[in-house]
Amino acid sequence: MAVFVLHTSKPKDYRILFKLNDEIEFSSKSFSSRVECFQMIRLMRSKCHKDLFYNLKKLSCGSWCFEFVEPNSNDILGRSKTYEDKMTVLKKISLMKVSANKAKLKSS
Repeated sequence: MAVFVLHTSKPKDYRILFKLNDEIEFSSKSFSSRVECFQMIRLMRSKCHKDLFYNLKKLSCGSWCFEFVEPNSNDILGRSKTYEDKMTVLKKISLMKVSANKAKLKSS
């Protein structure tokens, strides 16, 4: 099951966590308000199926991840956790594409 979790660790530091089967797969950048988080969720739900919102990235340590980006500005809106190989990241992107648009919202 896919879930968006509104997470805050301190005042004015809000993030969206995207969970698949109770495991955090993606964390957004920090936002200063809950409203910005809700806007991010709307964006993710409406654009998650589009390839141009994903950047596949190989890290210097050899691991892989993906970034969810705003294609017009190239702003990084969040990043996945890291994986050992490229194929796993591609599978996780595919899962996000089909599940983010119907993910439920939950507060932590």
